[in-house]
Amino acid sequence: MGKFTGLGTYLSALSKSTQKVSVKATTRRTASGKTTTVKQHTATRKKAEPRMRQIVLDLSNIGLSKRESAIAQRIVKPGGILRSSKPKVTDDPDTGIAAYVWRNVVFTLSDDPKHQHMPVTDIFDLPGEYKSPQYLEAEEFGDALVEKIVQAVPKSQWAGVQRWAGLF
Repeated sequence: MGKFTGLGTYLSALSKSTQKVSVKATTRRTASGKTTTVKQHTATRKKAEPRMRQIVLDLSNIGLSKRESAIAQRIVKPGGILRSSKPKVTDDPDTGIAAYVWRNVVFTLSDDPKHQHMPVTDIFDLPGEYKSPQYLEAEEFGDALVEKIVQAVPKSQWAGVQRWAGLF
């Protein structure tokens, strides 16, 4: 935070980022026998506010197959709220597809700046070697699922698309 000349400057600098600042004064005796007072400033940070607005996906009315529905359930929390972080990828190929689908859905819908970077590494989670039949099938399946999920959300709520719209 840099150097501060006094407690007032310290408190004003922290007022926006903390809830509580306390000062503890202690007295110490130096080697020469003199006493000095040492002040210790302690700050308690505010809990971080969520950056992504809650996006509720109604997956029940968009005609998903059993497999599509199982994968789509991995990208939402209870209540159908879109996750703010990528689902865990395991040895199960569907977890990789779920991560791919999540990344492309949040790119389109999320208003969180960390989700609005081009999803160029989303393919890393897909199963199979790059351009193998398994990989190509998973990519095609994932793209179709992303399209179904995104089309179920009104275009006025596509925050990621709206952010990029002004660039072209």
